[in-house]
Amino acid sequence: MVTILIIIVIIFAIIVAIAVLKAKSQAGSGGEIWPFYAKKPLSQPEQILYFRLIEALPEHIVLA
Repeated sequence: MVTILIIIVIIFAIIVAIAVLKAKSQAGSGGEIWPFYAKKPLSQPEQILYFRLIEALPEHIVLA
């Protein structure tokens, strides 16, 4: 009785794994345009201020 239960659980786990892999492959195959674009972390004026702060406060950690 226990072995039959173990076999059923293993078969169920295999079916779930196959379903998850199939869903991932279908989700990634779309030819959609990516809605995001690359952007610099700091703009030009922010970069200037950041480097001025680093020079003015060398003993401190300046976080962007």
